[in-house]
Amino acid sequence: MPILNQGVKLNNQNGKVVIQNGKAANSGSANFQGLKIIPLGGLHEIGKNTCVFEYQDEIVLLDAGIGFPADGMPGINVVLPDMTYLRENRHKIKGMIVTHGHEDHIGGIPYHLKQFDIPNIYGPRLAMALLAGKLDEAGVANRTTLHNVAPREMVRMGSHFLVEYIRNTHSIADSFTVAIHTPLGVIIHTGDFKIDHTPVDGEYFDLQKLAEHGEKGVLCLISDSTNAEVPGHTPSEASVRPNLDRVFAEAAGRIMVTTFASSVHRVNIILQLAQKHGRVVGVVGRSMLNVIAHSRTLGYIKCPDSLFAPLHSLRQFPDDKVLILTTGSQGEEMSAMTRISRGEHREIKVKQGDT
Repeated sequence: MPILNQGVKLNNQNGKVVIQNGKAANSGSANFQGLKIIPLGGLHEIGKNTCVFEYQDEIVLLDAGIGFPADGMPGINVVLPDMTYLRENRHKIKGMIVTHGHEDHIGGIPYHLKQFDIPNIYGPRLAMALLAGKLDEAGVANRTTLHNVAPREMVRMGSHFLVEYIRNTHSIADSFTVAIHTPLGVIIHTGDFKIDHTPVDGEYFDLQKLAEHGEKGVLCLISDSTNAEVPGHTPSEASVRPNLDRVFAEAAGRIMVTTFASSVHRVNIILQLAQKHGRVVGVVGRSMLNVIAHSRTLGYIKCPDSLFAPLHSLRQFPDDKVLILTTGSQGEEMSAMTRISRGEHREIKVKQGDT
């Protein structure tokens, strides 16, 4: 069952733009005719990334993520922001912007669509492929239309919003920053990002386009990057390859690797190294299987079918020729790695010599 959360309260008004949480949006500014920016979740927290942009009688949504339960939430498996404001103003919704395919940005969309229609959802190919499966499973695919967008493509939403998609770099492939053109000026919403000058997939952050907007002037910057307030910088994703390569070369038995399923670049590196060192790969976890399948179809992961083996057949291979790729890097209660560590997984058991 899901649990609702109010999100972060933030209220600041300068006569043109008001930024406030969903609960405050219906109080004290009902007649406000400027631009409302309403972050329903995702500020100073991990998860529930959802933001509302409203001008006069039109609303555009940006992402709709889920959060994960904290300790002390027994029986709760999904945390959602409070969607009361959206339900009450559903007639204003013109569309949704999706920045990328992480669960904390698209996982809440099926819950939204069970309460109100979203006419059109625009986002990168990988995010739309992952989302399509979620909507089919939830039985709400008929309540919206999904559209793939490309870098630097511009999409009109309603009469007041023009959305420009700008390539950025992140731990998942196919990730965007957006420039939202409004009657009052341009809002830059970075989406999740890290500036990676040596991206695994060769797709660079389009800093030139951001610089162009900076030269012209920006009304508001909304920047979203975990640990942005911590000094220093995050190393390139490519920097993990040498150490992983060494571990793969030295391991005498099976190798078990756990990571976020949606960390497509990391998964790609792992699969490339498995192929280099002559190991077959057994994939554990529905989300990992799903992301790898879509990423291969779209060309973000390139590897032969022969690299993979069903879990039940792994025992046919020498231990030094086996790699097990699984979900559960955060110790999630029902994840594959957690069940393996407890000896509860039907196919995979930890044994002496595993790395």
